[in-house]
Amino acid sequence: MMQDKAIHSLPVLALLLLVASPARAESDFELWTEAGITYKLSKRFRLGFDQHVRFEDNASRIERIMPDLHLRWRPKKWVYFQVGYRFLAQPQYTLGETYWDAWHRPYGDAGLKGKVGHLGVDYRLRYQEQFGWPYDKDGDVVHKHTIRNRLGVSWNFTPDLSLGTKNELYVRINDPDGALHKFRSLLELDWQLHHHEFTMFVGVDKPLDDDDEPTARILGLSYHHNL
Repeated sequence: MMQDKAIHSLPVLALLLLVASPARAESDFELWTEAGITYKLSKRFRLGFDQHVRFEDNASRIERIMPDLHLRWRPKKWVYFQVGYRFLAQPQYTLGETYWDAWHRPYGDAGLKGKVGHLGVDYRLRYQEQFGWPYDKDGDVVHKHTIRNRLGVSWNFTPDLSLGTKNELYVRINDPDGALHKFRSLLELDWQLHHHEFTMFVGVDKPLDDDDEPTARILGLSYHHNL
């Protein structure tokens, strides 16, 4: 009985998050795409590369391009640690010309994963340090220090098919706009076929420290190949 309630609560919770009216008037539709490959170095180590391309303004133009390289260590079945580096190329559209900001983002993760029957729960804590030289800052280096707390709950219909929700709070350190930076909620449908993993997701990306930034309504597609 409790398992039946859990499976029905997942899409209901995510649907409420998606249709809830944002605090600001504006919103934008974004398309997020991702493709990646993971290589098994040993029993406990994985090396991965992901390529992200995201589109904004009702998916009409590129919002950012992000290649990502990471190494994961899983000493136990229920715990993992990961270090990675992500490069961000972010266009700035102005009248008659487009500028590209370049950001560097090293990060470190610590995560816990557990499963009881068909129900899975995972938590990830990430610290990321982001720095770059935006064109509008006259060549000055800009640093962003962020802690990301993500909690996920999923229901496994079969060993290869699952539905889950991931909710993440971004907290900025020493930011003049305040500590609470952003909240993200995603509803994901994941299907694994041998070494291939396909994911479709919808969600919201809601800024918390800037009233001029629109809330993003997200549709995402992801593919990963596991070697």
